[in-house]
Amino acid sequence: MALYTLNISELRTELQSRGLDSKGNHATLVRRLNKAMEDEWGKVSENMDFVIEKETTKMDFDKEQFQHKLEELRSRCSKLSDCYRDVSCIEKKLEEILEHQNVLYKESTEKSNISVLNLYQRNFVTDMENVRNVMVTGLETLLEIKNKKN
Repeated sequence: MALYTLNISELRTELQSRGLDSKGNHATLVRRLNKAMEDEWGKVSENMDFVIEKETTKMDFDKEQFQHKLEELRSRCSKLSDCYRDVSCIEKKLEEILEHQNVLYKESTEKSNISVLNLYQRNFVTDMENVRNVMVTGLETLLEIKNKKN
């Protein structure tokens, strides 16, 4: 659990065990304990798990406790391994999706280019018709002027 989730009495107990002042509100105690832990272990992440251990008269673990902790660690490693496999599968799926999207994009771009070419072709034809109409109108006007002179 993170330091900020400890209650005041737990924080005070930890501070007292380090010979530090245990007076103050929750935020003050968390900061003080965090600083003490940084001094002991280096930078402490806010999300770092912190477990309060009960005082024991024996320093060595009995075999059963050791086996239990070992199994717990193996279970965590197994779960992490499963998560890694899941993440690898997800990454592969995302790569497949991305590749499929690239193919679709290329196809749509090619279709889009064909559509653009068709649009240019239609615009060109329209422009040519307009030019033809202007030329015809110009020729008609010239013919009218010529006929008026004669």
